[in-house]
Amino acid sequence: MAAAEIEGKVVVPGDKLGQADELTCGCGCYATELHVFASVVGHVHVEAAGRGEGGGEGAQKAVVNVVRRKDRFAPVVPSTGSLVIAKVQSINARAAKVSILSVNDERVKQAFPAMIRSQDVREHNKDDVQIASSFRPGDLVRASVVSLGDTRSYFLSTAEDGLGVVHATYDGVPMVAISAEAMQCPNTLVTQARKVAIKQD
Repeated sequence: MAAAEIEGKVVVPGDKLGQADELTCGCGCYATELHVFASVVGHVHVEAAGRGEGGGEGAQKAVVNVVRRKDRFAPVVPSTGSLVIAKVQSINARAAKVSILSVNDERVKQAFPAMIRSQDVREHNKDDVQIASSFRPGDLVRASVVSLGDTRSYFLSTAEDGLGVVHATYDGVPMVAISAEAMQCPNTLVTQARKVAIKQD
């Protein structure tokens, strides 16, 4: 795809911008071995390739940028590094399936499917992680976007201390965090294991 063809185009994360051997990544995009893709929602802006020594055409490539849209009608879409709030829909031994409800404190119009894999739950002792001891259906989780996974489902991480479960209930009663690994019902004092989001000072 020629640079002139994508200039000004509105793109979303995952849209292909061109060949990696023809374009250099600027802001708002990333490159694989073969292609350059958008990583944020915005307009494409291409900076023309520079000239080589002696005024001839050098080996420099055009630089492509995706400039974030500032208007209030721009769709809220997760991108790598975004902080999200997601609701746990189901769990199995390998992962928790969740729905992203907000991105960087902005509510999305339609939930995005995502997944928290066992290896992305904690920073340490990854081999010992049990999904059932980290999340339960109905929990609200603060997480960061690791990447766009298969079939347009995002991969999330709760490895950092400030990430994890921020809201959980027991028989409809909101639970309170009593440690980084447990929450408790204030009425019944029932304790359940969770990967809790610890507030950072």
